[in-house]
Amino acid sequence: MDEAKALICGARREEYGGVSESFEDIAKMWSTLFGIDIEAKQVALAMILLKVCREKRNHKHDNLVDIAGYAGLADYMAGPELKEVGIGPLVNTYIKGAPL
Repeated sequence: MDEAKALICGARREEYGGVSESFEDIAKMWSTLFGIDIEAKQVALAMILLKVCREKRNHKHDNLVDIAGYAGLADYMAGPELKEVGIGPLVNTYIKGAPL
């Protein structure tokens, strides 16, 4: 969990920018591509499934770390009232309230 949290709030954030904006952009593009409404939280869930498919084929530590990270992000994007499960609350605490 700590490894996922560090990636979300550190290296990946520096590489790709804030997750909220990034996942909103991805959701808009997927909505256009597939002709259905897709929300940012669904992007995180789809990425979890992608990592599950990869892990099913071949175990790689990175897959499991990313699954934990995407789960935390899905929890974060579920709404302002973060649930008391997953790493969403830990991410929020880690970044001291800075928007993802």
